[in-house]
Amino acid sequence: MSRNITEIYDALIAEKQTMTELVQLEPQLDDSQTLLQDLTSTSKVALWRLYLWLVAVGIWVHEQEFDIFKKQVEEIALNAVTGNLRWYRKMAFSFQLGDQLVFQ
Repeated sequence: MSRNITEIYDALIAEKQTMTELVQLEPQLDDSQTLLQDLTSTSKVALWRLYLWLVAVGIWVHEQEFDIFKKQVEEIALNAVTGNLRWYRKMAFSFQLGDQLVFQ
């Protein structure tokens, strides 16, 4: 399950805090709520925070796409002709006496 944008942004900020060379780039106790309040600022700190927010949005979109792809792959795998019990059950219920069997 994918995360929401604020969770991703807060995780990026937490990761940035572990890098000593980047500590000067932000005011302390930064999170997604303070960013949304400071969007009208013209400072360079606000700009890199906005860039980080845009990266978080990109990651969120990417995770959403992976969720959709995962569902599609799971659906294909469930309906695939693999000879598993589900497939045998489906074939047994679709069999009608006297009809010709058509293998798919």
